[in-house]
Amino acid sequence: MMQFESTYTVRGVKLRMFRGGHGEPTLFLHGAAGLSHWTPFFETMSHGFDFIAIEHPGYGKSDSPEWISSIDELATFYLDVIEGLGVERVHLIGSSLGGWLASEIAVRNSALLRSLTLLGPAGLRRDDIPVPDMLSWTPQEVTRKAYFDQEIVERILSMDMTDEQKQMLAKNRASTARLGGPTGFFNPALEEQLRQLTTPSLVLWGDTDLICPTPYADVWSSALPRVRKVILPRCGHLPHFEQPEETARHIKAFLGEL
Repeated sequence: MMQFESTYTVRGVKLRMFRGGHGEPTLFLHGAAGLSHWTPFFETMSHGFDFIAIEHPGYGKSDSPEWISSIDELATFYLDVIEGLGVERVHLIGSSLGGWLASEIAVRNSALLRSLTLLGPAGLRRDDIPVPDMLSWTPQEVTRKAYFDQEIVERILSMDMTDEQKQMLAKNRASTARLGGPTGFFNPALEEQLRQLTTPSLVLWGDTDLICPTPYADVWSSALPRVRKVILPRCGHLPHFEQPEETARHIKAFLGEL
């Protein structure tokens, strides 16, 4: 499938965008690691969908406007991003931090969405389900804890990073820390807001998620009125990287029934 990398400008902010495929528009929101390339998951999803992945402000090759410094401001900005795409409504998919962002977009204007898919999202917090402080980990520790399959980890860690990649990693970590804010990666008001959401939703989690612990799948499923829950076995925090074909299969099955 042909895919194109381009620059998409919204409110004067230049964003890196990947887009490929044909069908109903589907927008992917990445997590803390950023958006580095067109992945096997993107490729699989582009067979049947107009698949769009945008690099958030403050990440990678996208601009870093000072006036976007919280998840609240980023979600409001993304309302304009979606409207600027010139499509009627989108299937919205978010991973981790991007899942939190996707849910914040949904509760602000669900009319922009056909569906909501959340892959191990941050954003909710319960006292009885501790969440680790990811920002206290080294990049190597984050990578090790993100995957169930440690062979994948060894391949990633064995790769030499260019100076540009190191700079992007530092930029992404700084933006992630800023978006988390003083309260950490959650919104105390979000759970109750989600209860009013009528958008068809899919919550998909790896069964050994050490970053956004797997028991949160039940928390999200309890909060969302129209939800399907999927737990992938032998999978960590990034199902779209660790099990791209299986993750895409479940998402396509969900979207195909709408």
